Amino acid sequence: MTRELVLTADDFGLDAGVNAAVAELAHLGALTATSLLTTRPDAEAALALEVPIAVGLHVELDPALLAHAGPEEIEGWIEEQLAWLTARGPAPTHLDLHTSALYGLGPEASAGAPTGVVPQAITVAARHGLSLRLPRYLPPLDAPAGFRGHHADAVARADAAGVRIPEVMLGDPRPPDTIRDRADLLGMYVGLLPAVPDGVSEMFLHPAVPGVGGTDEPAAMRRKRTWEYELLRSGDLRAAIEDHGIALTHW
Repeated sequence: MTRELVLTADDFGLDAGVNAAVAELAHLGALTATSLLTTRPDAEAALALEVPIAVGLHVELDPALLAHAGPEEIEGWIEEQLAWLTARGPAPTHLDLHTSALYGLGPEASAGAPTGVVPQAITVAARHGLSLRLPRYLPPLDAPAGFRGHHADAVARADAAGVRIPEVMLGDPRPPDTIRDRADLLGMYVGLLPAVPDGVSEMFLHPAVPGVGGTDEPAAMRRKRTWEYELLRSGDLRAAIEDHGIALTHW
């Protein structure tokens, strides 16, 4: 087998700066996929850019509603966002959810559902033939009791449903205010590459053009977005991926 990597820009539709970055990078060949936030005001403008890469749905769910929602309601909300995208843009290729929503670790998880919303996400992905951001293998990490068991159950459920999932997921988990500069950020991503296994994995970033949008976002996060845009635009990250014998692919 070969090692392949989907290079994804998350948060398409968040604001004008993110939209501009994704569109530019897609046309440069610096990305192979993006995921759209359909609930944001700039989602329509994002689709109007007609980016030449795979477009998936980045599901956003209201934590306050999730706390009291049942499985059918959760599944219905995912379907509504997917229908919005399908009616307006290219056929979506994949579903992305925040890790907390998938595994029940954060505010997007229902209090009564330790597996987060992953069963509903798998059901929707299987119904529509979509890939799902759910890593087959987890990195070493400190996690609450039961986390790895929930993850193993989710992977088994996805496999049984015929849903395609990445081998591993690669991202920078550090708080944005601890990242020193663009070189530090690039070093983090390059350092993850030797661990990419055979098969298809995914690396996700959150680029934005500097000085456009983002006024409601913490400065450190916006700075990280700018650095990610710059390292993708420069070709440095793609060159490092290729130097490690990893081929870029898409969903």
